[in-house]
Amino acid sequence: MHSSWLSSLRRFLEHRLKDLETQKILANMGWLLADRVLRVLVSLLLGAWVARYLGPDQFGKLNYAIALVSLFSVFATLGLEEIVIRDLVAYPQKKDKIINTCLFLRLISTLISVGIISVILWLTHSGDTLLQKIIFLVALILIPQSIIDTIDLWFKSQVNSKTSVIIKDICLIFSSFLKIILLLYQAPLLAFIVVILFEVTVAALALVWFYSCQSNRISLQAIDLSTARRLIKDGWPMILSGLAVVIYTRVDQVMLGVLAGHGAVGLYSAATKISEAWNFIPIIVVSSLYPKIVASRQGDNSIFHRNIQNLYNLMVVLSYAVALFFILFSGVLVSLIYGPQYTDTAHILPILMGTSLFSSLGMARGSFLMTMNWATLQLVTVAIACLVNVGLNYLLIPRYGGYGAAVATLLSQGLAVYGLCFCFPRLRQTGAMITRAITLAWVLDFGFWHRFWHRY
Repeated sequence: MHSSWLSSLRRFLEHRLKDLETQKILANMGWLLADRVLRVLVSLLLGAWVARYLGPDQFGKLNYAIALVSLFSVFATLGLEEIVIRDLVAYPQKKDKIINTCLFLRLISTLISVGIISVILWLTHSGDTLLQKIIFLVALILIPQSIIDTIDLWFKSQVNSKTSVIIKDICLIFSSFLKIILLLYQAPLLAFIVVILFEVTVAALALVWFYSCQSNRISLQAIDLSTARRLIKDGWPMILSGLAVVIYTRVDQVMLGVLAGHGAVGLYSAATKISEAWNFIPIIVVSSLYPKIVASRQGDNSIFHRNIQNLYNLMVVLSYAVALFFILFSGVLVSLIYGPQYTDTAHILPILMGTSLFSSLGMARGSFLMTMNWATLQLVTVAIACLVNVGLNYLLIPRYGGYGAAVATLLSQGLAVYGLCFCFPRLRQTGAMITRAITLAWVLDFGFWHRFWHRY
């Protein structure tokens, strides 16, 4: 029996690894995984050093600025990522029109967003010059970041992120050395933001140069107005749903800053840094499998839904494993990474790990909704959860601080991704599939294991 099991596993792996599409997906996931591991290490190690150096108050100001700017980042991206990847996969001959039009739309919306942020700063933070400068510099990062995100879409559509990863990681490593120098010389907070802006700008310019060298072109002449209208038409529900997502994932830090002070934001942000450290794994899995999911939609419907169910199952298994580790060792991790001044962060972390489960499932469900062109449903469910989150934050933060903000985020995230599925007929099957994944019912499905072992 044991020998038969190993033989089946060997045949399965040999068959899959001989498949060129699988090899391409695994190679792409490998490069994305290497990139995210590097960034997580830099974020946890160097980021923790920065957090210790700045202290909860200044670290809270930095994260308050990031959260505030994040509310406008959706307008910078226009919610076009899945739409552009879908179109690049379906119409590769139109890649220049699609990429250039998307880039043009994003740059215009980003500049408008920076302008709006500047006006808000002038109206609401006129008494805090340092905070004004912090928020404005963070907002400027949106401009080169929009270029990076757009060029990245072409690499993702080709399931070939190697070049993009290498360019961005070289810039990251160089900027990390600069940050270490700033820490050693006890530089002010603004200097660290300038280094980040420099890193993103250089990466954007390098990606544009390399993209142009691959028989592609960046040109105003390639901008197509009909393509722009279609992208905006398809993307507007994702803009609003993306805004709602950002609100119910980042408004907690903004409201903490207003209702409980920047010190509370610093403690809460430290917890989110740890809980989100592993999020690169579901992002890599979903982004690498999304082109295949789109392609399977054109064939057998049962295979398409089986792929979606398997994706939900995978997200849950990964989430449970990671959550168990972080919950068991939250106190040790926080003390080791951030030090005694962030002790209260350990009480917030276990709750945020529950949120990461629904966040991972949300990524998987989002790929399904975009493939089905049901972006409006994504908008409605997220908008409802967004309103619930703001209300819960308003009630819980004054009494429980960061702990209350974490509970509000968990409840609203679960409502958006799972609870509201049962309120809309077209999403009830999705709700049942997520239930099957969360309860691990598929583990007891002998038919699943029979298909798995005997398919090959």
